[in-house]
Amino acid sequence: MADSEQRIFVSHVAGLGQTVLALPALRALRHYFPAAHITVAASNSAIEIVQLSRTADEVLPVFRRGEMLRPRNSYRSLKSFKAIRRQQFDLTLELKRNPVGGLARYLAQSGSNTKKIKLLTQLREAILQRGLKNKHSAQAYLEILAEVGAYPIDTAPKLFTDREADQRIDLRLSKHDFSSGGLLVGVHPGAGKNKPRWAADKFTIVAAKLIHTMDARIIIFAGPHERGLAKHLTQQLPAKKSLALESLSLNDFASATARLSVFITNHSGPAHLAAAVGAPVVVASASTNNSDKLLSPNHIFIAQDSIAAITTEEVFEAACQLIQASRAELLWAR
Repeated sequence: MADSEQRIFVSHVAGLGQTVLALPALRALRHYFPAAHITVAASNSAIEIVQLSRTADEVLPVFRRGEMLRPRNSYRSLKSFKAIRRQQFDLTLELKRNPVGGLARYLAQSGSNTKKIKLLTQLREAILQRGLKNKHSAQAYLEILAEVGAYPIDTAPKLFTDREADQRIDLRLSKHDFSSGGLLVGVHPGAGKNKPRWAADKFTIVAAKLIHTMDARIIIFAGPHERGLAKHLTQQLPAKKSLALESLSLNDFASATARLSVFITNHSGPAHLAAAVGAPVVVASASTNNSDKLLSPNHIFIAQDSIAAITTEEVFEAACQLIQASRAELLWAR
């Protein structure tokens, strides 16, 4: 079938970090099938990431574990399943294997008369994925796409920002006199549920030192499950030098982090997202696992067996290193 008539379905139901790591694969698919209609099933929490990547024509929200108990997520997922079932796809792919993603792909295949061919493709893909368990997630996704003739364009995830979100963030920063130039540092002391976190007071120490030594202004981010944390930390910093941004939408978060000189955070989905919009990132982590490390060339990953063993001096020096590198790059660009 001609490329202009192809309909491609991709199932990737995952969290923020894994969705960002799938972007190079989705970009390769878009590049090699430029006229195809690409539909992606993504988790409710990560659909905006796929939308900001500009790699899909349609993004359908599907609940993942922990999201299905929310009525709104369940309703949206049921609508997505019905929409998938009604369509006929020429090619189906499952990048992240899990029960919900598998169901979405099964529904995508059910409306076709080429089930046998698709079943053989799925079996080959399952065998391939078993051999990719020890590889970086992004590399595994790229190798799956290579099986259908979509080869890597680049290996670093890339996200654009939403124009309306840019305007909202610019307005919010200007109200607090945070948009007049100078050093803007982001701090995110949160992390995913049950994930190790660097102590919040250590983030505050690093932020205070950057204010004192570099006259930095600090934006402290916190998610919906960390309500009150950002405001609490700003109270410990000099007045008019810090701003709390809590429970931002994903689009607004992307726009805000795109404006940062450096972003300091735990190893979490927001770290991947900030790197994808171009922010230099310092990551504190208790994991030495290479399967989900950031792919941005402009980040420093600090890992210890115990995250408590990471010192404020290590993180401060890493932030300074990235800030100086960014300034040097700007000077050379003039």
